[in-house]
This record gives sequence, C-alpha cells and structure tokens, in this order.
Amino acid sequence: MNQKMEAIWSQFDVSYGVALDLLPQALLVHTARKIYLPEEVIVSEGDSLQYVYYIESGVVDGMKRFESGKDYHYFKLDRFNGAIGLLELFSRQSTIIATIVAKTKVSILCIPADELYVFAMNDLPLLRKISYHIANDLYRDSGLNGKLFYLNGVERVCYYLADYFKKNSYPQMCVEVKQNYQTIANHIGVSQRTVGRAICDLRAQGLCTIRGKHVRITREQYEQIRSSQIPQKE
Repeated sequence: MNQKMEAIWSQFDVSYGVALDLLPQALLVHTARKIYLPEEVIVSEGDSLQYVYYIESGVVDGMKRFESGKDYHYFKLDRFNGAIGLLELFSRQSTIIATIVAKTKVSILCIPADELYVFAMNDLPLLRKISYHIANDLYRDSGLNGKLFYLNGVERVCYYLADYFKKNSYPQMCVEVKQNYQTIANHIGVSQRTVGRAICDLRAQGLCTIRGKHVRITREQYEQIRSSQIPQKE
C-alpha cells in the first residue's frame, strides 16, 4: 500500500454509513417518500433527470436494454449504496443511464435534483462524500465488468454459480439456486440458451446437479469450480 497516499487520504473524511447519509438533513423537508412493489419501474433509461432517489429499504435491479430487446441486469442497489441519479447529476448528464426496477418492496426518498446539486456544490464535506460514493461504485462495477468481459458463456455461468454458493451456503453444505435460467442470463449478459447449454456441460462434468428446474451445488462442486482459472470476486 502506498503510505504517502494513505496519509493524504486520511486527511479528508469521506466516511458514511448508508446512502441516506448523503442526503443533507436540511433538505429532508423537500423530499417525498414513495413505495414501489416488486417489478415496478422506478425510473427508466432515457428519462429526464428530475430527482435523486435514496433507498430507505429494499433492493432494486439496474438494467440496460440491448438493441435485440434483451435486458441485462448488471447491478443491484440497496440502502447502503442506493442513491439513484447521483451519477447523472454530478456528471452533468440530463438523462438516466439505466432502468431501475424494484426487486423487493422498496421505500424511497425523492429529492429534486437541482436542489441537491446547489446544496452540495456549496457544502465541501458533503461534496467529498458524494464524489467518493460515485467513484467507489464505478471502481467496483468496472472490476466486475472487466472480469466478465474476458469470460465465455460457460465461464460466466461458473462465475455466477460460485458467487451464489459463497453468498448462500452458510451453514448448509448444499445450495439450490433459486433463480431461473433467464434471470441468470440477465445477470451475466448471455442468452438463456447459453446458460442452459453451460449448465448441461457442467452437469456432465459433475460440477452441479439438477433438481426439477433448479441447479444444486455442493461444497465439493463449489471448490472444484473455484479451483478452475475463473477469476473470483474479492
């Protein structure tokens, strides 16, 4: 670690707990609370930037639509990182870059984008935290997309299954993947047919089993996937 940079970074406080910490208390009177049910669209790609949406509770999916009409789910937001519209606002882009859809029931505080921008540009500590939040999200997203970019279909499915097992295995030794093939395909940017073929190949190699319409992975199979050359999430 570069000690000089660490010393410089430590001079400026950019710490915060949840995304709502990036919403100034003085602006709370200008917010409106909205509730979205699963599958409801919060904001669509190409919409005019009017509000910044801070997630109080729940989880949302961010997705892009390709020219073929297929949707690609490429990020998730919750109360810790969910400040929808901050990227567009502080990069001075007038339209929303991705469609945001409620994955669970979601509670959101909306603040007019223009009011937040004027306030933040006159509040240096807040501006520092917002810039850190945006940069940190972009850094993490770039790392994941960079890894997937160089992987073929089977490797992307392995990557997804290994990560799913890692997140859902405790304390059980066998995990059943709840998502269907189309949902998996959306998350890793491939077709449903590619996911189906990849899982058939993995089953033939003994790296997963099929129960009904769902994939099952044991810890031994997970370790075999991890021991491959597929990069894993940090």
